[in-house]
Amino acid sequence: MSSNHCISHRLHLAGKDASKEVIYFKKYEKTLKNLYSYFSKSGKRQKMLKLMQVIIILIFLKLYLLIFY
Repeated sequence: MSSNHCISHRLHLAGKDASKEVIYFKKYEKTLKNLYSYFSKSGKRQKMLKLMQVIIILIFLKLYLLIFY
């Protein structure tokens, strides 16, 4: 079977192979998977995450307005 991948798929495969060599990336990927698992299993946690997201956006907006206006 011949394997012809588009440039996006080849780039993805190259990145995936390169990431296997970087210890930091393995830890980063594991942390992201753990975070996803933690929040995806609870509607209450998801609501809290969305609330934290809104609060952070409002803080950045306030800082932006203080700095540039």
